Amino acid sequence: AAQEGVVGQPSGQGRAGSLCFSAAFENGNLLIATAVSAHVYKLLLEPDTNSIGHTQWFYWCVAGGTKGVTYTFQIENCAKPNSLYSQGMRPVSWSTKAGRGWERAGRNI
Repeated sequence: AAQEGVVGQPSGQGRAGSLCFSAAFENGNLLIATAVSAHVYKLLLEPDTNSIGHTQWFYWCVAGGTKGVTYTFQIENCAKPNSLYSQGMRPVSWSTKAGRGWERAGRNI
């Protein structure tokens, strides 16, 4: 059964499955995270400000992952047929544990 974490609550945090998601910071735009399975999560983003439901970026925090485990994040409302991601660009990620700062991350984007 899917477990939903409503991130857009006043705390800005929610748990979905084994991961804890947060958007409780400036520009954080994750609204809902739903655990589809142990390692797959569907995400719904807040629409961009001053738009008619468009979403062109994403910014949130996730904690509680296990080293060596691959997690899949399916962003439900952030899709453009001609985005740079479809041309091979990877999102930028920051890991406090790795200590390397911002770096390109992800596979099968």
